[in-house]
Amino acid sequence: MTGKVLVIFLLFLGILGTGVWIWKTKLWDGQTRFTVVSLGDVVKIKSFDPVTALGVEIILPPSLIVSSTQGRGEWLVSKITRAGDEKWVISSLTNTLGLVILENENKMPLIDKILWKWWEKRVVWKQIDVSNLGFLVGEVTPDGKKVYRLAGAWDKYVADSLSSVAIARLGIDISIVNTTGVAGLAASASRLVESMGYRVTEVSSSDNKIDRCRVYSKMAIRPLMTVFDCEWMKDEGSGIKLELGEKYRKWRDG
Repeated sequence: MTGKVLVIFLLFLGILGTGVWIWKTKLWDGQTRFTVVSLGDVVKIKSFDPVTALGVEIILPPSLIVSSTQGRGEWLVSKITRAGDEKWVISSLTNTLGLVILENENKMPLIDKILWKWWEKRVVWKQIDVSNLGFLVGEVTPDGKKVYRLAGAWDKYVADSLSSVAIARLGIDISIVNTTGVAGLAASASRLVESMGYRVTEVSSSDNKIDRCRVYSKMAIRPLMTVFDCEWMKDEGSGIKLELGEKYRKWRDG
């Protein structure tokens, strides 16, 4: 009897441990906007907000220029999916769109796949083709091909329509400090911050160089810390400050 109890107990521990491991691998927090990408012949961004139960499927034109991360130059949407590993492709799309993308929809951890499937049936979806939104600026390459870049109005569309309602309702103001000395880094980060639902109230620079990004706040701001891979610095001040370090510069510029 004792042996059977021991076996059952060990099986229980094994199942419990597996469940805990599966839960810890999940990417989505269950409260904020859930955004993934489909990297097929047609590249699509799929995103829904659990507060409103509204979702959108955004079709990216194949001739859209993508500003890649790690300093690897510019690529067309039609080419970048075959130019490197998926993590780099996703980070490059995140950088170009100013929109936090969690993962390839076909490569999500098991718990995220389950949550996505559950919500997918309950969300009201609409499909949008970026080519029809009026946010593209055309140009002709030296070899005569017509390509497109996203216009500035795209950032406002993302902040207004694709931010997380749960975060936006909190009305959190954030100041961003660039410690790297590389011009434009804070402005680049502010696109991501505002697309999440936060408000950027100030952008500045500092000579106090750091390696890993830091978030100064009374309580840990998990979504912000996760996206920028920040360490939390407890600060009893009234504001929230995001300091960008060398690791973020390397992510963007290589």
